[in-house]
Amino acid sequence: MIYFLLNENCNLNCIHCIRGEKKYDNMSLEQYKKVVDKICSYYSKPFFLVTGGEPTLNKYLKEIIEYILTKNILRVMLISNGVSKKIIDISNDIKDERFAIQISIDGSKEYHDQIRGEGVFDKIINNIKTMSESGRKVYISSVVTKYNKNSMFILSEQLNKYNIGKWHINPVLPYGIADEKITLSINEWNEFVEGFRKSVSHNLSIHKMYDEKDFMKLSDEDIIRIANNSTNYRNCMTINEKIYIYPDGQVYGCTCLKDYPLGNILNEEVSSILESSNAKMLKNYKLNDDSPCQKCKYVKICNGGCIGMSLYKFKKIGVGDDRCPIFKRLSKQ
Repeated sequence: MIYFLLNENCNLNCIHCIRGEKKYDNMSLEQYKKVVDKICSYYSKPFFLVTGGEPTLNKYLKEIIEYILTKNILRVMLISNGVSKKIIDISNDIKDERFAIQISIDGSKEYHDQIRGEGVFDKIINNIKTMSESGRKVYISSVVTKYNKNSMFILSEQLNKYNIGKWHINPVLPYGIADEKITLSINEWNEFVEGFRKSVSHNLSIHKMYDEKDFMKLSDEDIIRIANNSTNYRNCMTINEKIYIYPDGQVYGCTCLKDYPLGNILNEEVSSILESSNAKMLKNYKLNDDSPCQKCKYVKICNGGCIGMSLYKFKKIGVGDDRCPIFKRLSKQ
């Protein structure tokens, strides 16, 4: 997955925005195409996620998507806050089956407008309605905080009216301009996931995190099998399955790992970027010897959880994810 940030400017200012400080200039159209060429020369069938900032603010958006679609790709998905009518024009003009649109909605009208601006919810719903009526399947992304988890059930009823593809739902992370005041505890998140799965008929992408009840059901053989064959619980597979390309050409393993740049795609080849010292370290991520996770039998499954959370909480990587209840207990021993 190639997260291609076309720009960092945005027409909204959401309290949970993961991007944080916005400081880079945008590329020229020739540079955007150069990035696409390099990615498609290295990867056989990349999946481009065209995002930002708000990508509809980029004057080259349609040209960039159309250029990506001339390549041998798996898919290209436009990720937008859904406010601009520009997405309607792009939806109507680009009919390639490999092209999809994902819109961010974070709860009911009352909550969504509270964090994103008055009238924003209605603009988004009108755009979804228009695209749905034209036959476009619209994908949805939502971020759950302490304050909107109940309104997600109201949103679910609203979305039943439209042609919705997969609905991606994730807990808010304390990166960018978000902070821990709005984050859910692991227990709160897992309880929400259980309740939402039972109540909602949409095609969901939503997963529990560090569920101790599930872990305790596993035998030693199960742990080894899952560790060898599954990425369901492991680190988010930064580098191995995804990279982020910023508007200045800088490449990162994740938005939350900007302290570990991999290289610049405008003046380096993808192969050399992925062989940089930071890239190798992230690809072969190992916990520190003194990490509390080293005392946990389930470490083979999660490998210490989110690398970025270790950096956020402890100012260094390799410590572990403080959100995990087992980590919390082992840290006190």
